[in-house]
Amino acid sequence: MLIFRYLFKETIKTQVAVMVVLMLIFISQKFVRILGDAADGHIPGALVAKLLLLNIPDLAVLILPISFFIGVLFAHGRLYAESEMSVLFACGYSPNKVLGITAAIGAVTLVLSAGNSLFLTPYVNYLEQQVMANVKADSGISSITPGRFVELNNQAVAFVEKMSSEGTHMEKVFVAHSPAKIGQRPSVVMSQAGNLEDDSDGSQWLDLTKGTRYEGDLNRLDFRVLHFGHYKVQLRDRTEAVARGKIRSLPTRELIGSHDNDRIAELQWRLAMPISIIMLILLVVPLASVNPRQGRYAKLFPAIMLYLSYYLLMSAARSSIEDGHLPWYVAMWLVHLLMLAIGGGFYFVKSEKFLFIKAVMKGDRRVSDY
Repeated sequence: MLIFRYLFKETIKTQVAVMVVLMLIFISQKFVRILGDAADGHIPGALVAKLLLLNIPDLAVLILPISFFIGVLFAHGRLYAESEMSVLFACGYSPNKVLGITAAIGAVTLVLSAGNSLFLTPYVNYLEQQVMANVKADSGISSITPGRFVELNNQAVAFVEKMSSEGTHMEKVFVAHSPAKIGQRPSVVMSQAGNLEDDSDGSQWLDLTKGTRYEGDLNRLDFRVLHFGHYKVQLRDRTEAVARGKIRSLPTRELIGSHDNDRIAELQWRLAMPISIIMLILLVVPLASVNPRQGRYAKLFPAIMLYLSYYLLMSAARSSIEDGHLPWYVAMWLVHLLMLAIGGGFYFVKSEKFLFIKAVMKGDRRVSDY
């Protein structure tokens, strides 16, 4: 039990460290993208932190398997490089027991990965879709920055010179509208001030005061000029802002039994991440075995290349299911079976039976006499 706790502690400690580092890298990249969208006015700046938080479970889908893989590789590599594994084997601690400890850690990671991939990630994707739907329905008014032109979702462009800290009162407002409907003419509205108002039905209006509205066609030089004391512009209609949920935000139970290729591919991908951890257990334990003279990172490059091959094959299988080129029971599961065969081959090469066969083929007399 003491050896079990020691190996378990060393592996978990390394896995958590790798996961934190990878999470920081992935979150930083995502943060730069979201911040860029906010700077371009595509999303409100107040939603940057919320969107970043909602993207963490989606990032964890990929980070959990690879953190487990690299964590075990580093932890076991250190034990081999410092000859601790050699001492354990000399004391009768078999490689199968090391595999059992790794499987216990893998079981914890598998449960976390399955819960995240099958339940948590679809839910937060649904929340993200709702947030983005509200942003699109918000016509861009919440992302208006004083001194910048902002495109609204009703074929209009707005410019505000000054805005209050609450974002409800504006000064020096310019709105240019290009209607998409036939028969309507483009218009330009300039106002000294404006206030943002919300109706009880959820629609949003911009109440402009003391301004001028120019309506007409530049090609015909036919204009109408209207001076007004109050003029309202509708910015958002909640009844039309219902976003259709994407497949990746659907609950897993709705994907089961579906005959749609996209939904089948999504279900297989959600199952593939937890299943890959089982295959990674069989791959990483023999790969982590290194000679003390080689160093703990001797197998890092081939191990990473093997994992990338596994991930790319799963991605290719997902695409083939979406395109209908291969059935789901062939595409994704063939990749898992391939990795299972590779992992089994690694164990067979290190087994006593293989050593016996190798010795017989070399003509070792001691083996023949035995």
